[in-house]
Order: sequence, then structure tokens, then C-alpha cells
Amino acid sequence: MAIPVCTSDGDGHHLPDEGGIDVEIKALQQARARCDHGSRQWRKRSRRIKALYRQRTDARVDRSRQIAAKIAKGRCAEIAVEALQVSNMVKSAKGTEEHPGANVKAKTRLNRSLHRTAIAGVLSPAQRAAVYRSFRNSG
Repeated sequence: MAIPVCTSDGDGHHLPDEGGIDVEIKALQQARARCDHGSRQWRKRSRRIKALYRQRTDARVDRSRQIAAKIAKGRCAEIAVEALQVSNMVKSAKGTEEHPGANVKAKTRLNRSLHRTAIAGVLSPAQRAAVYRSFRNSG
């Protein structure tokens, strides 16, 4: 997805790029696979992988809340949300043995990007922020 959240005035809001963190996680996972299970290096790399996953999640949540605050602060009267069926969008393209799927690799990448954008993670804070601001401004 190029721009996960876009407002009617043309402002696009991007989620953080986690390419560097993903590369580091992959390298650490490969290094951990070469270690003896339970060894000091294995535990050390496991802790680092866990910290990177947490860092990536925190960056996503933080950016989602920033986007939600920007949307709620905007001078728009309504916030419209498209009713996307994400679970239907990310179904497998693997197919069956008799009818194998086409473009399975591309579909896998699309599914990963859809999960990575986490639309619900942006929408629920935006809805909460909009309700809070409208409640605060009406009183």
C-alpha cells in the first residue's frame, strides 16, 4: 500500500518504514539458529530480537496515534472510513494441487504490506480522538 491513510484535502500519512529493523531481526534470527539452544549467545540474541519486535510495535503504535491526532485536529465536520474486509483481502493465493494459484509470491508480499499497515490500528485511535475532541468542544 502506497499511502495507508489519506485525507480529503490530499494529505497522505505514512506509517514508519521498518526495513532496517526487519533486516536486523532477520540477521539475528539467522545468527541465533547457528547457536546452541539455550546457550548464552542464543539467549542474548533472543533478547535482542524481542527488543526489536517491541521497538517496531511501539513505533507503529506511536505513529498511528500521531496520525489519529492529526486527523481529529483537522477542521473537518465528518470522518469517513471505508468498510474494508481486510480478512477477505489477505486470503491465500496458494490454490490447490489441481488448480495452483497464480502470482503467489506477489500476493504474499501484498498480504504482508496489508498486515504491516494495520489499518485498524490507525482507525480506532482516530475514532477515539474524534469523539474526545467533539465531546470536549461541545461542553
